[in-house]
Amino acid sequence: MSSLVVEDTDVYKLTSDSSFIDVGHIEMYPGDTQNLKPERQFSNVGGEIGVTVIFNKVKGAHLVTFLWVNPNLEIAYSSECTVWDDPQCQEEFIQAAGWIKAEPENPLMPGKWHALVLLNGGEICCMPFHIRGLIYQLQQGKLVLK
Repeated sequence: MSSLVVEDTDVYKLTSDSSFIDVGHIEMYPGDTQNLKPERQFSNVGGEIGVTVIFNKVKGAHLVTFLWVNPNLEIAYSSECTVWDDPQCQEEFIQAAGWIKAEPENPLMPGKWHALVLLNGGEICCMPFHIRGLIYQLQQGKLVLK
């Protein structure tokens, strides 16, 4: 069984057999860089929270979906990307990434969240993580954000 995905002007045939793709590594990280130590606790206004999946062997096109589930067990955010074996690519691996933003104007709900990663509709990873609420501290008679 297979299906077609259209992205802009490109059309990809998705294979439903995940044996044609090898998941090498999955990591959750804070901020907009992956050079930081992997974390599972984040501020609800602290910037981006991302998940990166490294695929080692890819044959055909595959749909990667990132679902961000809030403490009420509702899908708060989702994104998708397609990975495929590009013959012009000289890299030994292919990377897919999804992220959410925690901003002061749009804080994330504090509590236990889950990042689900799906490959061709089947779950390959569920990463629980915690969003901390704002923490205030009394300093010299003033309430300050910690």
